Amino acid sequence: MLFELNDYVRLYWVAYYLVREEFFPGDKWITFFLDKSPNLWASDVPGKQISIGKMLFGKAIKEIYLNLTYYSVRKTNIIEIDDIFLVAVFNKIGCVISIEQRQEQGLTIDQVPKAQLRLFNEKYDFFLKQYPDIAKATHSSLKKIHAKIEEAKQTSHVKSHLEHKENPTNFEESTQPKTQSFPILLNLIPQLHDKVIGREDDLVHLQNTISTAERIVVLNGLGGIGKTTLAKEFLHTNKYHYRHIAWVSITASDREDLQESMDNFASAFAQDVVLVEEGLKLQFTTEKPVIEKFKIIMYALQNLSGPNLLVIDNAEGSIKNFRETLPIPPHWHILVTSRGNLSGFDPVILDNLKQEAAVRLFKTWYPNESDTNEIYALLEEIDYHTLTIELLAKTLTSSLGFLSIRDLIERLKSKNLNDELLQDSISTAHGTQETTLLNHLLITFKLVKLTQRELYVLECFYFLPPDYYSAEWIATLFDVENEVLFKNAFKSLHQKGWLQFDSKKFHMHRLIQQVIYYALSPGLEVVEPYIKLLSANTWHFNNSEIHSKAVYIPYAAFLISQLSEYWKDSRELTSLCINLSILYSQSTDDAKAEPIVDRLIDIYLKRLQTQDVSDEYYSRDKHALAICCKLKASIAKHHGRHNDVWHFLNKALNIWRDIKGIPQEIYLISYQNALTFLGDCCWDINGTDDAGPAYLESLRLREKLYEIDQTKYLHELLSGLLSVARFFLGCGKYNDAKAYADRVEKKARFAIEKDILYGVELADGLSLSAQIHFEITKDIEAVIPKFQESIDLYRSFSKLNEDVYAYRFTELYCAFGNKLVETECFDLAEIQYENARVLVAKLYDKDRLGFRFNYALISGCLARTLTAQRKDGLNHFDLAQSLISEIIEDGQNLQMLFYENNDGIAVHYMQKEDYQTAADYFEKSNEFYYVNVFQGDCKFKLISNLYMLASCYTSLNEFELAAARQADHYNFCTDMFEQGSMAGAVLLDSAVLLTRNYSETGERKLKEEMIVKSFIIMHFYAELTPEDELYVTLRDELSALYGPGFEDWFDSEVAPSLV
Repeated sequence: MLFELNDYVRLYWVAYYLVREEFFPGDKWITFFLDKSPNLWASDVPGKQISIGKMLFGKAIKEIYLNLTYYSVRKTNIIEIDDIFLVAVFNKIGCVISIEQRQEQGLTIDQVPKAQLRLFNEKYDFFLKQYPDIAKATHSSLKKIHAKIEEAKQTSHVKSHLEHKENPTNFEESTQPKTQSFPILLNLIPQLHDKVIGREDDLVHLQNTISTAERIVVLNGLGGIGKTTLAKEFLHTNKYHYRHIAWVSITASDREDLQESMDNFASAFAQDVVLVEEGLKLQFTTEKPVIEKFKIIMYALQNLSGPNLLVIDNAEGSIKNFRETLPIPPHWHILVTSRGNLSGFDPVILDNLKQEAAVRLFKTWYPNESDTNEIYALLEEIDYHTLTIELLAKTLTSSLGFLSIRDLIERLKSKNLNDELLQDSISTAHGTQETTLLNHLLITFKLVKLTQRELYVLECFYFLPPDYYSAEWIATLFDVENEVLFKNAFKSLHQKGWLQFDSKKFHMHRLIQQVIYYALSPGLEVVEPYIKLLSANTWHFNNSEIHSKAVYIPYAAFLISQLSEYWKDSRELTSLCINLSILYSQSTDDAKAEPIVDRLIDIYLKRLQTQDVSDEYYSRDKHALAICCKLKASIAKHHGRHNDVWHFLNKALNIWRDIKGIPQEIYLISYQNALTFLGDCCWDINGTDDAGPAYLESLRLREKLYEIDQTKYLHELLSGLLSVARFFLGCGKYNDAKAYADRVEKKARFAIEKDILYGVELADGLSLSAQIHFEITKDIEAVIPKFQESIDLYRSFSKLNEDVYAYRFTELYCAFGNKLVETECFDLAEIQYENARVLVAKLYDKDRLGFRFNYALISGCLARTLTAQRKDGLNHFDLAQSLISEIIEDGQNLQMLFYENNDGIAVHYMQKEDYQTAADYFEKSNEFYYVNVFQGDCKFKLISNLYMLASCYTSLNEFELAAARQADHYNFCTDMFEQGSMAGAVLLDSAVLLTRNYSETGERKLKEEMIVKSFIIMHFYAELTPEDELYVTLRDELSALYGPGFEDWFDSEVAPSLV
């Protein structure tokens, strides 16, 4: 039966509550509701439908979260925000599942904890009272409501855009927001909860600077002075003047390392999931380097219609390296906050507060009656620094009268930390201004009365990247038992000024993190649960899990940087470092992975030197060293350092061959992975059959894993079988390849009945099987059904998630098209290439740098297929050549592909009988082929082009040029024939053509020489006899070319050579 409408409404409130309670992105909560609750899905519901439900529910939660942020939890002039949420869930879950999957059982939420369920029911009842007609609503009526919302939003955006186009941004015109002009928030922007005090003039100055700036504007000032707060104030005051808004916070580096600082800057954009996937609708493969993702994001931003605003918070000097890449005015206003002085930007300097403003701020947080002169003296002592004012005022308030302003002044004037080593450490690491500021903050910290639980919360924040976190999330990360008391500590720390608050989340200022480091020196004992959680959530054994683990990369990276001095002493920490370096490497971020790996190898080698073989950790450390060595080899392969590849890979393999004392499952996973990598290296680097034994041994280990757990390791088994089948296909051992491909198909067909995930492997197996069968039989009709079934499977996957499967789908279409071209089924090949082109065009629109090669390749294939049918493919050739030229300019070697397409264009013009243009294209290609004649297929392509050129020049009556090109053709054919690379029939054809050319140029002596050579080739190399029809035809043609007296000349000059 279909879902009941009320169940949809309940499901809506589940998602709504999760988002409001800051559980987003909520992967584990989706799992809880969809996997762990036995009543949520009926046990007999097919796996495919469950997978559809998971995907759609996940998308619904994301959409709700973005809508919540987008509309800032307020009413629009069209419909209540709750309606927007509900329509989103109905469209994503209600309409799709209930209409398309009519065999579903009822959906309930019986497994939700009672406290949460009670809250859901309360909100649910309130919702129905507010909208009594909702229970009678149909799917179509809800879709109409949703369409109305979208239309109204679009109308308001268009209206806003036209208004801005007619009237450039002027912040002084109106302080009243335009109620119908909602900015599109490309990611999550911070809220502004407290009134900004004392910065009114600074805000006006900032507005004036930005409205007239032709460059990026930098808000510059000392840490804690209020740069971020003023940037928030500017954004929220002026957000209705912009069409798109984004806010990106940069994690600053503690070291003066330009490359690390640049990586942090690019990563802040690339790892912002909401900005990338929801705001810009981009999809990245995990293999794409961070800097490439950053460039694509910048391209996407630049192509958004304006006016737009981008705020970059806490930038360092490395931003200067990205100045030309960032979007620029007038379509974009960019506001950067930075503690450093940055040249090449329009600066707005933020000074300390003026005395009157500082007093107002102080009294806001400490309203008690006080001596004004004492307040002046206190504020003058701290130089009117914003953050310090707030902390001191809140410290006085929380002291409940046990601390006076006079006490504070005396302690601050003493500048005494009672710790000379600490004082020296601060002075060495910071400039004069920052040292004074940190002294003030440390003295304040020592004066404030904090509980042990509050101190623990501050220590937790020290190990977290600077961001906003809910108390519940930190409690989860650090495995806190008493969440109620833990949450109370957050509220208390906010009241005392040591934590900032924004939308149910808390944040620690970067200066406060430094204070915690100097005051508390947090160590390993604080983060042991956190390290365990991160280790569990960053470990994976196949690439398909990388995306789900990527969310933990910033956490792990920041933690290991904060605990750098503890690496050698903590096995748990080094294990986390291994996991992180693997994630970096598999995301092609080798610049971050390799320094970690190098240090780990050094640490493990030193550990093993001092350990006894009987030590319980000896085998574990050897295993970890082997993983690091294999990872080092993988990084070296990425960069073409082949000596390092073999050195470290052999080191890893030798360890695994002899290792004892580690769990079999862990050993098998690591060793088979290394063997597969060995096979890849042998194939890619050496190009030898040595890859075969490695792939086969890896498969043997995968089969052992499969015996341990057939469900868990089926994917590994199928991947191993596919690797071996592809290897044998590449070696031309088609029968062996077929045997392994058949095993993939059989296993996957059995598995797909239970779980949709293995449909991907079945599709790959069918495609591979079809290619192998074609190579064996050359019977295209026999393999079409396998290709078609594989295409149908991928088509169903693309409906579920087009972004994930579209690229593999294009590869499948191309493989099918290539086989059709081989059998000259050009009309069917055209269909496959066109399907591939449509898919890759969508991918290219989302990721131009990432897919321009694929787009160029497929466009070229389609163009050549059209040309083979005498259809017009010139526009596809032009697109391909334009993209390839861009790639070549970026330093990649794609000249061969460029000139292959050049040849196709020449053939196109030959068909149009524009022989001069065709000849020009052929000649241009030949310049490249002559220079590279011994590289790849250049000689074969040159021979083909010379033949075509001779034909073009003949048609143009340029007989001397035709003869010269045909002579070159004949000479190359002779060389190839002598090397055994060309048939005698081809050489004969070339000789006869050259004879014709010499006849047309009137060079009788050369003509007679070629007639003699033609008869010699016929007799000895083409194996023709005088009785053969072709022999008779060619003899008649050669006789006509010679002219009168041929028979006498033949008997005297030719016949003796044929004995």
